[in-house]
Amino acid sequence: MMKPIYYVGGSKGGVGKSLVSIALIDYLKNKKQEKVLLVETDTSNPDVYKVYSDTIPAVTINLDNSEGWIELLNNCHDYKDAAVVINSAARSNDGIKNYGEFLTKAVDDLKRQLVVFWVINGQRDSLELLLDFKNAMPTATIHVVCNQFFFYSESISDFKIYDQSKVKKDIESSGGKSLLFSSLTTRISNRIYNDRTTIEGGVGGQMITYGDRVVLAGWRNEVYKMFNEAIA
Repeated sequence: MMKPIYYVGGSKGGVGKSLVSIALIDYLKNKKQEKVLLVETDTSNPDVYKVYSDTIPAVTINLDNSEGWIELLNNCHDYKDAAVVINSAARSNDGIKNYGEFLTKAVDDLKRQLVVFWVINGQRDSLELLLDFKNAMPTATIHVVCNQFFFYSESISDFKIYDQSKVKKDIESSGGKSLLFSSLTTRISNRIYNDRTTIEGGVGGQMITYGDRVVLAGWRNEVYKMFNEAIA
């Protein structure tokens, strides 16, 4: 079995998909010591691509049309020795519905596993969009990532709409995890985006102060624990 294809989704803006993608790349590259290919599909605001395009193989692909999905499959095939991280665009619903079967049909042939990190806030539409995604990608292993930025607590239970939903039961009964994504201060996340600083670079002292480095390193450890729950 080759390295997995990781899809970071949420199908709406502002839930934290880009930061989860950045954290996942850092985890795979530095904790797991794996080669990583970034596929950035948010072509109008490619934040993750701008952070990582100088340090790992990275491409931008528009998944609104069939040509984009074919290009995605070609990259998954060509980078056989790399884990693939797909950072999805907020507008990705129609593309997944119309062409997502391209990927679900290809994963077996590619001998890859499709692993999804679905990022949610506390609103109901996050779950409604997840149901649409599950129907389009029925063979994917889906983990739900509850972004702690929206609820400053230590428990999934504060995401009440999700915690009390049938969706949560279905996710966990299918082998998925309910994960809590630790909140990073706006001060530091803005530095990552504005200065195009990787987490690795930030912890190493690039463009941020000593105090920020200490906070970033602590957050990084918490994020690694979260990914450890989902990635064997």
